[in-house]
Amino acid sequence: MNSRPTTSPSVPPHSVVRPHHVHIPAWAFLVLAALAVAPWIWFALRQPMARLDNPPPRPLPAAPAPPQLERRVGPWGEMESLEIILMPTEELIPAGWSEPRPVEWSFAGFTVERLAEWFRGLPLSATHRAELLDMSRWRATPETVIVPVSDEVVLDLDPAARIAINRVLARDERNASHSSPWSLRTNLWDVACQTAGISAESRRRLERLAYYGGHRLFISDVFAVLNQTTSREEKVRIVRLTSSASAHLLHLRIRPDSDLNALVLYWAGRGRRKDLRPIFEALKALPGGGTLDISHLLPAFARQRVFTYPHPAQSADGVRRDCHWTTLNFFSVTPDDRFGDSSFAQQYIIDHYYPVGEAPQFGDVIFFTRTDGSVVHSAVYLAADYVFTKNGDTVRQPWTIMELRDLRELYSILAPDGLRVQFWRNRDYEN
Repeated sequence: MNSRPTTSPSVPPHSVVRPHHVHIPAWAFLVLAALAVAPWIWFALRQPMARLDNPPPRPLPAAPAPPQLERRVGPWGEMESLEIILMPTEELIPAGWSEPRPVEWSFAGFTVERLAEWFRGLPLSATHRAELLDMSRWRATPETVIVPVSDEVVLDLDPAARIAINRVLARDERNASHSSPWSLRTNLWDVACQTAGISAESRRRLERLAYYGGHRLFISDVFAVLNQTTSREEKVRIVRLTSSASAHLLHLRIRPDSDLNALVLYWAGRGRRKDLRPIFEALKALPGGGTLDISHLLPAFARQRVFTYPHPAQSADGVRRDCHWTTLNFFSVTPDDRFGDSSFAQQYIIDHYYPVGEAPQFGDVIFFTRTDGSVVHSAVYLAADYVFTKNGDTVRQPWTIMELRDLRELYSILAPDGLRVQFWRNRDYEN
């Protein structure tokens, strides 16, 4: 059926619009068309120029990637690891860190003449060379030459000069921030700065102090930054950052088909079989098994300290609770403070330990040595190339768990000619 109307709508006669025909020459039509299209052409052509003159804002940097769970399987069983960053609370920051402190460098074994000659050979600006060679400010003793240094020189040193100076200063324990420099893997730097909440200006100043080795950044002379900071709260944030340390949370996964005898054999040295088997059996009996925090597998000394910072009050008794004190007390029920004496510790190692090959076991001692045989650091092997360590005797560094390769890279900065890793085992060790 045709639905179209058969007639047009009714329109009154006086409202009828009669068409008027207007003739436009062809040339005029082209002109009008060009005028109509021209603004759009100009706008289209203008867009690339606008993007060059005013580039779009850069996208915000991507958020740091979340930590990844890593799994390693071996004689120790099935180990799962997650890396974190530790930072001390404000009450664990030693007193005096908010007060200005001039930077001084101690050059052990140098005479005034030899040090002046050495400075002249460094890549220094004229201003820096003039200040460092102002021998009227030096203090010389038979053992060392003390050189006061302005914050400006410390912050603005040529990178090559900074590395050369820091390597020399690291040999003298009077330069605590050089012999035990603060360090962090470069891929953790952004996360650490965000966690500490330091300002952009503080971050820039710290990065001016940084020198690099492998995949790590090192920072010494933090007081050069603290001296330039007026806010006490910001100083606390800077100290928290430069007292931070990476750590690995380790969990042993036990499944219904796990070999408990093998796990007990690996982890239960020093007569601890009766202590560990019950928890292993309990996890194995769970549907699907379960995980156990590695701290529950450590002896009491390490279990009480791992992931913690020493309290500042502990430094008052004069005991040097450094890496060797920590390493040799690993299995101690009561810590033996004689291990803080390097001579006693050395003799104890000779009397009770022997070197082993490249297959370390739980509780073996790791020594990091220079090519001349001097020991740079010691730690305790746990499992899956993770170690228990205390990096230096300062209260600003915690007892922590690190990867062996990461620890080696950390101490390589103190051994420019090469760092050797040796594993030693206690003769009294019992499986």
